[in-house]
Amino acid sequence: MNRNPLNNLDKAAEPREAFKDALWLRLDAALEEVHMHKRPWYVRFAMPVAAVVGVLGGAGTYAYASPSVTPASSLYPVKTGIEWMEGHLHRSTKAEAVFHQRMAERRAAELERVHQPEIEAVLRARVIERLDLSQERCDSLDDHPEVRDRLNERAAEVRIKHQDVLQLDLPMNPQDAPPELLPL
Repeated sequence: MNRNPLNNLDKAAEPREAFKDALWLRLDAALEEVHMHKRPWYVRFAMPVAAVVGVLGGAGTYAYASPSVTPASSLYPVKTGIEWMEGHLHRSTKAEAVFHQRMAERRAAELERVHQPEIEAVLRARVIERLDLSQERCDSLDDHPEVRDRLNERAAEVRIKHQDVLQLDLPMNPQDAPPELLPL
């Protein structure tokens, strides 16, 4: 027989199961009270909405800025949608001409990354269409001949730079070029 009371102390120091259950119930109730103070509905929905806006904004930014987003990509409609909105924001003829040239350069950059003949044909047509639209806007800049000449030079540079992907046969002498390839 062990008469030392310290040996039985560890058994006596352990709480009973009923006490543990009661304590957990009290803790759960206290935690519920802390979390019962509900935030207003607009605060509760702010974080998920902010997360969705952040994800969509990030995907849109990537889609718009990346030349690797081509018609074969699922983000291409996002890219073209943003470009469509941007195109409707330009009010001056000069801004429209610059916009169409920039879009032609972007389509040409996409064309360099695509290796599917049907998509290449569509992109090639879009590049030429954008360059033609830019040319139309440039032709209407009669009031600003220096701006028109600068924009026409840039359009010619785009055609020359991307002649391989556009499959253009540009003559060596610019005077021999048809007017639709090298604007005046």
